[in-house]
This record gives sequence, C-alpha cells and structure tokens, in this order.
Amino acid sequence: MIYFSLFLIMSYIFSYLAQKSESTSIIISLYFTSIVVLILSLLSGFRTEYNDTKRYIYNFIHYVPEHIIDFFNNYSMALGDYPGFFFFQSLLKDFVSDNPYVFIFTSSVFINILIISFYKKYSTAFSLSVFLYITSGLFMLGMGAMKQMLAVSIGIWSIHFFIKNNQKIFLFLLFLASTFHPFILLYLAVYFFNTQVWTKKILSMILATLLVGLFFTQFVETILGAAGAIGVNYDPSFILNKAGVNPLRIAIFSVAPILSYIYREEINNSEDKMIIIAVNFSIISFLFMLVASYGGANMFGRLASYFEPFTYLVIPWILYKFIPKNYNWIFIGSFIFAYSFFFYYQFVIVKNFHYKHILTNII
Repeated sequence: MIYFSLFLIMSYIFSYLAQKSESTSIIISLYFTSIVVLILSLLSGFRTEYNDTKRYIYNFIHYVPEHIIDFFNNYSMALGDYPGFFFFQSLLKDFVSDNPYVFIFTSSVFINILIISFYKKYSTAFSLSVFLYITSGLFMLGMGAMKQMLAVSIGIWSIHFFIKNNQKIFLFLLFLASTFHPFILLYLAVYFFNTQVWTKKILSMILATLLVGLFFTQFVETILGAAGAIGVNYDPSFILNKAGVNPLRIAIFSVAPILSYIYREEINNSEDKMIIIAVNFSIISFLFMLVASYGGANMFGRLASYFEPFTYLVIPWILYKFIPKNYNWIFIGSFIFAYSFFFYYQFVIVKNFHYKHILTNII
C-alpha cells in the first residue's frame, strides 16, 4: 500500500505541474497530463486482483468469443446483457491478444484517458480534481466495477456534447455507454437539471429521498422493476438484506451539495452550464448515497457513483471562485487532509487493501 500511495502522490504532483504549465505551454501541460494518465493506467491496469477483477479475467478466458463473428452470431443485444462490453472484449481477443491482462490494461487506459481529459478540460483546479478522483475511491471503483466505469467514462463526455447543443452526438454517446452498463441512461436527467441549481425539482427529490426510509421495501421493488424493464435483474433479497452505507461516506458525498447550497445564487448567476449540471448531478449522487444509508449499500452506492465524477468539478470550482485567496489555502489543505484520511480509512482500515500486480508478488 505504501508504494501504491506513493504513485498516487506522484499523480497529484504531475497533475499540479500540468495545471501550472497550462498558461505558458499547452504542449508541456499535455505532457504532464499524459504522465498522470500513464501512472493511473499502470496502477489500475497491472493489477492481478481487486474486487471483481478475477471474475472479469475468468469470463474473458472462458466466455468471450475468440472471433468477432461468433459474437454477432451468438451474443444477446439486450442492454441488460452488456453487449458493448462483450463486443469490446471480443475485439481485443480476436485482433489484439487473448491474454486477459491485455484486456484489463486496455480498459484501464481507456477509462483514465477519458476521465482525466474530462477534468483537464472542465476543472478549475485540475490537480485538485485528480486528487479527489483518487482519494474519494472513484479511481478504485474503476479497478472493480469495470462495466460501470467504462460506461461512466463515455457518459461524462456525452454531457460535453449536451452543453454544446449537439443532441445527436449526446444521445449516440449515451446509447454507446449504455451498452456497457444501461444504468448510465440516468444521465437523461440532464434534460431536467441544466438551467439552475437548487430548484423545486431538487427540493422535491430531497423530500422524496427522506420518505424512502419509511417505504424502503416498496421503493426497492419499484427500482428493481424499472431495472428489469431494461434487462438488468437483481434479487430483491440481495438488496434488502444488505446493511446501509458507512456514514463517513455519506458525509463525503454531502460536501459538494452543502457548498453549492451556500453559493447557490452565485452559481445560478454564473451561467456556467457545465457547473450547473455538475452541481445538480452531485446532489443526485448524494441522494442515492442517502438512500444507500437505509440499506442496499452496494446497489445504491453504485448508482451514486454514476453521478460522482461531476462532484469533483464542483468542489474546486467553488473553492477557487468564492473563497478569498488569503484563506483559500486553508480550505484546500483541509480538503486534502479530509479526503486523504477518508482514503486511508476506507482502503486500509476497513478493506485492508493490498495491491497485487503482474510484475511482483505483492507490495
């Protein structure tokens, strides 16, 4: 874990250098950004186990067609069967390599290029966004929930085209992402939350979320019914019998909504469409996490993670836009300390994480 943490610190340093050099040289900034992507891709792509990694490896070896033509002849195109994900694997297996670690590495590169470039384009403080992406656990999620994070990495760029008023590419990318995991279609909520923050719609959602605790069983059945309609099926008992999410995680997810509420008028006056969408998505993310506190932490926590990348646009934007420069370093330092503690607590104390990779036995 020590070496793993050192590489993550290096990624923060190089992202800071990319941020500082952007005003003087775009090429140098791009060079440092590429190093960040490389570090994260190597860390994620060289792993031999973590979460569902072994299952992905097993499925790649035993269930993914060796020839792309077999995929078209035999595989289901239903969204709930993740056709894009298996097509992606079949392409790699047929034309690149049947080594499952090539698939793991390629997926990691794909995820981190898209997410890091998204932050590079839209973050007010690129280095802080990268730091939050790592220490929040979202980067680690990409090492476990590969279908989901592949969908998210494509989906966040669909929002880029939404704010550019290119609806055709927005819908195409969102549909493409849904073939990796159909829950990314939740991003269609952008049609309702792209003009202002903390509207009556959001307040109604907050009230509804608080009421979910009273009718949790009925709510789960409704959600599972909606999931079943797109071909994703879960056993209700698997969700209802699971404990709620850790309160510390809820606190972490509440940061962006709290800050955005304090500065809601300034945000609405900014007319920054990406930030307005990001704020609303960060609130939705928090509300899913709040539902996860009632039970079904794995499912509802994962739903929260679909909207989570936008949270790490909101926090730096507010800190750099509205906190006086004389006090800015205090707030940024506090966030770095708090998220570092959360990362340590989550992955060392709670999960006792050990990083295993293909080059050595364990570090």
